[in-house]
Amino acid sequence: YTHDLEEYTQTLQKEIDRRTNAEEALMQSEKNYRLLVENQNDLVAKFDNHKRMRFVNATYCKTFGINEREILGKPFFPLIHEDDIETVKVSIASLSRPPYKTYHEERAKTVDGWRWFGWSLSGLVDADGQIKETVAVGRDVTDRRQAEEALQKNEQKLKFILDSLPYMICEIDPSLNVLWANKTALDLNPEAVGRTCYSAFPGNLTACEGCYCKKAFETGKIESGIMYQPASKTAGESYWENVSVPLKDLNGKVTTVLEVSRNV
Repeated sequence: YTHDLEEYTQTLQKEIDRRTNAEEALMQSEKNYRLLVENQNDLVAKFDNHKRMRFVNATYCKTFGINEREILGKPFFPLIHEDDIETVKVSIASLSRPPYKTYHEERAKTVDGWRWFGWSLSGLVDADGQIKETVAVGRDVTDRRQAEEALQKNEQKLKFILDSLPYMICEIDPSLNVLWANKTALDLNPEAVGRTCYSAFPGNLTACEGCYCKKAFETGKIESGIMYQPASKTAGESYWENVSVPLKDLNGKVTTVLEVSRNV
């Protein structure tokens, strides 16, 4: 009996030691995790199914000029721009199905005013496949959004200028297909894009004789001159002033040619 008691005691002590070590390892792991999260430059937050905040890291608090007591247990929607709330709701709703991850961008009111944030959301799923909480990691993407908006405005401005010119302007690929055309060119043939330049405009079956566009691909230099177009069933004979400008990649390879033409 004494031997059995000693064996049981030893076994019990080993189990206690094992659990103690496991708990200490878990506590250390949680401590390391919290240390990592608290020192993140990104915003880290966790909210429940009622959109109430359950955790925010120091970066989150600093960004919005609040402390944990002011936000924990409360919804985060008041921080979001009213024009982006629907986008956020749709994004969160998509978490209900695998892979339980989503991404969206929104504007939020920070200590520096309205800023754009990109949020990566991950649903924490239980054994029944139900989301109990959501972890959100956010990053300020204002500079990128502003750069994209500026680029879009410049592209719109450039398109307006090109469409206003009385010249036919087309971007041509190595197979002489029209990739893009301005309004002047499309007024002559609305279906030019996707067709070869010689079939779209002169209506030929083969490339024009002395094609300056082909020369630009071959030489890698600007090629220009006057091209004669014989009479066809749809138009009389004509002469066209043509300038073909090669567009190159970073390695200096000609990728497309910008062809500028006008009837002279």
